[in-house]
Amino acid sequence: MKFLSDYFNSGSVRQQNKKRLAALAVCATAALLAVALIALMIGSIATAIKNKAPDGTESGDETGTKIPTGYTTANLAEAGYSVNAGTLLVIDDTHPYAAATATVQPQPNLRAKDTETNTDLYRGDYDMINITQETLDAFNAMVIAFHTEQKDQADYKTGNLWLQGRVSAKEYSSAADAALKSATGLIICQQEKGTENDETSIYDSTAKKGVGVYQWIYENAYKYGFVQASTAEGEENVFRYVGVAHAAYMKNNNKTFSDYLALFQTNKPTASRPLTVSVKDAKGNTVKYNMYYLSSTEEAVVPTKYNYTVSGDNMGGYIVTVDTSSAATTK
Repeated sequence: MKFLSDYFNSGSVRQQNKKRLAALAVCATAALLAVALIALMIGSIATAIKNKAPDGTESGDETGTKIPTGYTTANLAEAGYSVNAGTLLVIDDTHPYAAATATVQPQPNLRAKDTETNTDLYRGDYDMINITQETLDAFNAMVIAFHTEQKDQADYKTGNLWLQGRVSAKEYSSAADAALKSATGLIICQQEKGTENDETSIYDSTAKKGVGVYQWIYENAYKYGFVQASTAEGEENVFRYVGVAHAAYMKNNNKTFSDYLALFQTNKPTASRPLTVSVKDAKGNTVKYNMYYLSSTEEAVVPTKYNYTVSGDNMGGYIVTVDTSSAATTK
């Protein structure tokens, strides 16, 4: 210390001031470097924390292999789920339908009605139609909304929507998809029926849009969990029920059903890195859904704090759909 004191006090007053100013500049530079180093370290730590918990609530790592906070492991097969059952099954020559599905027939007393006149809002040969209760509930909700919004239009007539119960080569040519329609109860074919023998498509293949008021169905079907099962000419009036979250994701991202299922096979989203979509519920509230893939050969990870559903994909895997707006109920 005496050495430094002698150094700064030697020489003329002007020389002493120069030495002190130089020393002050060195100290200031060192202090700035120290602050920059600390900031860099803080940034690195923050990045590491973000990579561990991508949305602030999960603790999965970059590969999504760790169990996120609020999730646990489960045996889906023991819980009653099957890779061959659900609303997101791939059905083709390589993956035939192999499950048994409980279906109902939309008899007149089960159909959506005009509350003022008690008139059926759609018709059909109910004893030739077999669909799941979930599909029927969603279809009834869609038809009620369709009626409410379009009933004052000149080209709308209550009950002219016809639910088709058969599959002809013209309406739905794929043998595999025809089997899907009759077996899973997820496929509906909508026509327009004015008189007993006047049955026409609700879609104009030339104009590439729904006929008149029926364009509403093509614009809004996803809100009720439906997507077009086929876009082939003459088959555009066939819809498949997949659930609101998946239909909304496909609509928002312009994906066909096959495109959408391919995302799970190629990208394999996990509980830590899920696909996400936000939709409006019946009350106008925004609901966020997370969707991810589980192979049947891996240990399943499911949420403990939210409600979820599971569908097989008929290709050896499961797709889990998590409703992040709802607290978990006993399963």
